[in-house]
Formats: sequence, C-alpha cells, structure tokens
Amino acid sequence: MPEYTTGGIQYPIAGDLIKQDSVEAKLARDMMTLAQTADNAIKVEGERAENAAKVGVLEEVNPRIDDILGTAVFGGDERLLDVSPVAGVFFGVVDAQDRRTVLEVGLDGDFTEQAATRVGRSVGLASVDLDNGPAFAVVDAEDRIIFAPSSGCSTATPALPTSDWAHWGDSLTDDLLTGAQSWTAQLAALTGKQHYNGGWYSQEHDQIAARQGGLPALVTLAGNTTAASGPSTVTAITNSPVLYSPNRAVAGTLAGIPGILAESTADTVIFTPDTPGTYPVPPGSRFTPANGTAYRDRITTIWAGRNGYLNIPVQRTIASTQAMIDYLGPDVKRVIVMEIPPSDTNPIGGPGRAELDAYNAARKAAFPAYWDDTATWLRTAAAAAAAGITWTAQDLTDITNGVTPTSFRSDYIHFNATGCKAIAYRVHQIAQERGWL
Repeated sequence: MPEYTTGGIQYPIAGDLIKQDSVEAKLARDMMTLAQTADNAIKVEGERAENAAKVGVLEEVNPRIDDILGTAVFGGDERLLDVSPVAGVFFGVVDAQDRRTVLEVGLDGDFTEQAATRVGRSVGLASVDLDNGPAFAVVDAEDRIIFAPSSGCSTATPALPTSDWAHWGDSLTDDLLTGAQSWTAQLAALTGKQHYNGGWYSQEHDQIAARQGGLPALVTLAGNTTAASGPSTVTAITNSPVLYSPNRAVAGTLAGIPGILAESTADTVIFTPDTPGTYPVPPGSRFTPANGTAYRDRITTIWAGRNGYLNIPVQRTIASTQAMIDYLGPDVKRVIVMEIPPSDTNPIGGPGRAELDAYNAARKAAFPAYWDDTATWLRTAAAAAAAGITWTAQDLTDITNGVTPTSFRSDYIHFNATGCKAIAYRVHQIAQERGWL
C-alpha cells in the first residue's frame, strides 16, 4: 500500500483503502475529529464577530429609542441598574424620570393592575361591589367588562348566566293584574329559582330597554346640578325609563349619584338623590338603572313592542331588543324573545292584524335563535292541556279568528291566571328544550 511518511509516522494517501480496525483507520478518525473541532472554532469566532457588530448597532439605536420612550427594558441599557425591581412585574417601560407607564406586564402575562387602571381612565370604570368582587373593572362604551383584576373574583365576564331569571316587558309581563298568579310567579314555582318581574304597563319598547339598561337614558337637569334638597327637575331626557305613575319609579345612578328617577306628575320627570346635596350633573348624563345592572347576569325573557306597534317602525323595536341582549353580562346569552299576541279586536283580516303579523315576522327574522311563537302556541291543543282545561265553544271561535282564547284572557288582551299557567308551562318547556334547566 502506498504510504506517506513524516516524522516516523506513516499516513495513508488519498484514495487508499483502509481496514476499519487498523491503526491507519484510527489515525484517520482522529484527523477528522481534529478538523471538525477546528472548523467549529472558526464558526464560533465568526458568530462572535457578527454578534459584536449587532451589539454595536443596538448601542447606536438605543439612544434613539430612549429619546422616544425614556428608559426602555432592553438588555444592555446601563440605566436599568438604577431602577429598582418592581414586585410582580415581568416587563415594563418607564419614562425618563423612571416613572412606570401603561406599558407593563405582570408575571401572569396580563396587564398589571396599575397599567389596567391607567387604561381604564381612558375607557371608563364600572362600579362594582368591593366586598364580593374586584376592586375595579374596565368596561367598554356599553358597560361590558373587558378587564378586572384576578384578585377577589374568578373571572371578569361569566361565560354563562346564572340559573335565576329576569323578565322585561309591558303589561303582558307586569304582575299588577294577576299578582301571585302571574306567569312569572308560576314559572318561578316550576323552576325553583329567583325571578324578577320587570313588567311595566303601557310602556313602549324603548322605555323597557332603558329600564333594563340596554338603551342609555340620557338626562339633563335644570341648572346642570341637583337641588340642595328634594327632587330636581329633568329638562331633557332621551330614552326615558319611566312614564307617568303615582307609585312607580326607577332607582339607579345619574352621573355617579345614587337616586330615584320618577314621573309622578304627568310630563314632569324628576331625579331625587338618595343623599340630599348639590351635585354637578353634566348635560346628557347617563342614568344607569339599578335593577338592570343587578339582573343582567340572568336568563332573560323580553316581551316588548305591543304598545305603539302601529306607529313605531319595527326596526326601532328590533334595535332596542338587540341593545337589551347586548347589555346582558354573560358571553352566552340565554334569552327568549316572545311573540306579541293579538287582541280580540285584531282577528285575522281585521284592523291592525296585518301590521301585527308583519311586526312579529320581522322580529322573528331578527332573532331566530331567541324567538318563541308564544301567541300562536296559546291557540293550540297543547296550551289547553298545559292549563288543564277543555276549549269552550267561544274558545274554538277565537282560535278560528286567530286570537287568544277567551278562557285565557281577563279582558281584550291581558291574561288571567289560567292563561298565565299556560304561558309559564310554555316558557319552562322552551328552557328545557334549550338545555337551560
């Protein structure tokens, strides 16, 4: 085998065949290892040189960044040595005077509380129960919570509503006539849960939505302040949650001032603070109803639109209903939007019936996931069975005419205890079919 000899050591020549277990093979492997080591060393030195060039660029850029942001959290900024560590902060940016800015992240990857607080100043803060929830919450323009500190609460926005109920509507929901036999009371007995009756006779869709909180009630007081004592006169109001009633009012807050909004004299709305005093109230301040806030996390029924349907464009009723749904707190909305029933003066082909049918059809098309044909169902054999009655001859005539059977009514449109029993059964059935119970 040809050989090349240097210093007494025999090396193989290129092209030679070497046995795997020979001395020559071992020497070849050692030479390859040495060559690889040398090559790696060259690469490391090259990377050092390249990184050194990058560091030089970073050192050149850092002063420009500092001019814009103050002291930034970049490796190699020697001024960071003078900034004391802040407990619980993973990353942050301070200004030239080492003051903390809104750009600050906690160890959990979320905004720190001080950063979120500063964001909240430009977005809006929601009042919360300090004993049962977070110290504060950041909300959007519709009062939906978008951030709350983790301490004191498990989640800022619940995924699902509670198992309790809230019912918003006009006299079809109001328990003024039926009391303990109202359909909401009978539904409460079926579910075993808490039920709030938010019905108010004669109210139109926008008043109901304002009382629930979905539509903003914007209020202006005389002199833009509250009176030193007693009620203050409202000189302008958009989306009033009240109408004339000597014994009904709506509690809430106006420009952060707890009080009562009422129309105890026709066409005169007043606001009375809970604590007398002179408080500034900017024009067009929002009135936030207390019950709307308290019950926005519940399963909800909406039965609105009967009053004024001949004169009010259906799109306005749809918009107010959507606002009510949007105002609900949980991510998942459990809502039943109920069909408006005809009165006995609205038989098929009679006055106002075509308009009512078109009104209901538009509402159904707008809310297919929430809709229930309540009024239509009340004219079925299933409704009679649910109420435990047999249709009378007059009932059958009513059904033929397309109106609510007489056995279910106390007058031309409102329900008696039997009708309320059927409605409670229907709503309970719908809740079961939708997996809420």
